[in-house]
Amino acid sequence: MNRLAIPLSILAVATVTACATTVREPNIIPPSPAIQPQTTGYQTGTGLVQDVLPSPDARRADAAAGVSSNAGDANVSGGRIKRLAIRMDRTGALQYIDTDGNFLPGQRVELTANGKIRLL
Repeated sequence: MNRLAIPLSILAVATVTACATTVREPNIIPPSPAIQPQTTGYQTGTGLVQDVLPSPDARRADAAAGVSSNAGDANVSGGRIKRLAIRMDRTGALQYIDTDGNFLPGQRVELTANGKIRLL
């Protein structure tokens, strides 16, 4: 019995030591880059608001809440982001701009270079 006690003790100490020496590298998450403002992605100039729609994000939020929305109603997303369909005077191009402003179809607006929508 004494002859097995010493080898078994050494074996137990070796097993515990082998498990304790596992070194794991820390999981380091690199910092995310700073958010850069988006440059103007639309044409500047004057135009006519053709339609006011709820933005895609507002529609998803309404669907998640179980609220149905009427896309033709200008006050569909009251207080939330709305998508304006604006027909530009100079080129005739139709642009879609998301805004939290209160605009109605038929209003004349100016899209400025600094990202503002100004009512004319």
